[in-house]
Amino acid sequence: MTEPHADVVNAFVSALARVLRTSLNEPARFASLHVGRAIPAPSVAVSVELTGALCGPVTWVFSPDLARVLATRMMMCDEVPAETVADAVAELSNIVTGNATGPLHDAGYDVEILPPVIYDSVAHPELSRDQLIATIAASNGTVRVYLGVELAGVAA
Repeated sequence: MTEPHADVVNAFVSALARVLRTSLNEPARFASLHVGRAIPAPSVAVSVELTGALCGPVTWVFSPDLARVLATRMMMCDEVPAETVADAVAELSNIVTGNATGPLHDAGYDVEILPPVIYDSVAHPELSRDQLIATIAASNGTVRVYLGVELAGVAA
């Protein structure tokens, strides 16, 4: 595994912290950084594929309570159907990934993002290979960012 450079990790972590702060009206904090592949159950997971100077998935794994709170804030209502939670988190993951592309470009990584895909963490409780995982915490739960990206032309 080729671990992402610090500027790549920072682009995603900073974008996530900003979006969570705006969405929740409270600060989010960096909680941990480690390597792994297991996705905690239960969770709501979304993968966004990058192409260009960096290739591969960034998988956003939300704790259920935080996913539900974010979905209700995005939909501006008190409750949302369970099937809407995953769609709302997919859109939020897309927004965060999009926000990370500016700092990535500034660091010399021109990338494009593909549409988000909801990841079935029940059927697939592990990703195919170890990845760097950054965990961001808020009062309602956590988001784990699995950085499966590699420099273009570098095999996993």
